[in-house]
Amino acid sequence: MALDSWRGIAALFVAAFHVGPVGHLQDLSLLRQAYYFVDLFFVLSGFVIAANYGTRLTDLASVRGFLLLRLGRLYPLHFALFMAFLGLELLKFLPVFGNVIMQQPFSTPETAPETIFTNLLLVHSLGAHDFYTWNTPSWSISTEFYTYVLFAIALLVFRKRVVWFLSAVVLISPVALFGLHGSLAAGYDYGLIRCVFGFAAGVLAWRLYLICHRRWGEVPLPWMIASLLETVAVCLSILAISMTTVKDFSFVLPYLFALAIVLFAFEGGAVSQLLKHRWPIALGMLSYSVYMTHMLVKRLLLKAADVVERYSDIELVQNLPGTRVIGTELWQGDVYLLTYLCVVITLSFFTYRFIEQPARSWSRSLVLGRGPARQYAEGEA
Repeated sequence: MALDSWRGIAALFVAAFHVGPVGHLQDLSLLRQAYYFVDLFFVLSGFVIAANYGTRLTDLASVRGFLLLRLGRLYPLHFALFMAFLGLELLKFLPVFGNVIMQQPFSTPETAPETIFTNLLLVHSLGAHDFYTWNTPSWSISTEFYTYVLFAIALLVFRKRVVWFLSAVVLISPVALFGLHGSLAAGYDYGLIRCVFGFAAGVLAWRLYLICHRRWGEVPLPWMIASLLETVAVCLSILAISMTTVKDFSFVLPYLFALAIVLFAFEGGAVSQLLKHRWPIALGMLSYSVYMTHMLVKRLLLKAADVVERYSDIELVQNLPGTRVIGTELWQGDVYLLTYLCVVITLSFFTYRFIEQPARSWSRSLVLGRGPARQYAEGEA
């Protein structure tokens, strides 16, 4: 449960990052570099998938069931958000909205007609484009699904030697990313390598957790020592993310996250106990929706501010390099950030309840009816 809470916290930081530099927190290095919390998602994903499926993907039937479950987990919300963005674009054809938005529909690279098909096929961040498209955060969903495919293939091909293969992956991937991109912050171009790197680190973290668990049991450390180590792990992670302005340093993050996840998986310290309270757990439950909906909320809030500016003398929006933010004063930025996060969490509750949960139930029931693949619907991550 502590790990689920971390997923929610990471999603909230990514959402705050995409707002841009606003309010009194605009110079906070952790927030400016919160983009790297995406790598925590990748490592966590590898850890959880290995825990749930690492010994069960033994043939094509099991792989088919696994991939159906993962597709049912990722695709429906991606599709729903893509349709929402597409709907906003189509509104530009209406004169009343066109006059407010003052932009031709499908006139930018990220909304070009060909990007519709790549988004529907979930391949939009596999090098298909030289830019982000539609719902920007969905680049990682594109890479993550195909990372699942590669993981399943690796298990079938390497079987008991998969640990050695993944060890090579976590050593080679950062070298490849450094040569191709210069930092860990790849997305639409080399995001698949970035995702594979983090995911493989997460799988190896699960193996390390199993070794520690078998040797020392459920609670390998006294509460005081575990609490101290958890606090140190949090501080080191914050420091490391804040230091990613030094580009080469970003490659340390997946390794650091992997070790921190092993520690928190035992849930033996005070920080873990805090993360097991109701609200962090609820945030973890909503993490995927928070991650996927926040850009839509940002877009809608900015459009609303544009309408207010157009029909009044109130100045609300700042045009900053590479982004636009609401709030010309620091306190206005604070209000905007808080309002934005509250709206994101509220919307996420509804998308979780009415999109995520039904889709997962449907995919699970589909797999349950596929004979040998049905066991993989149990304990779905």
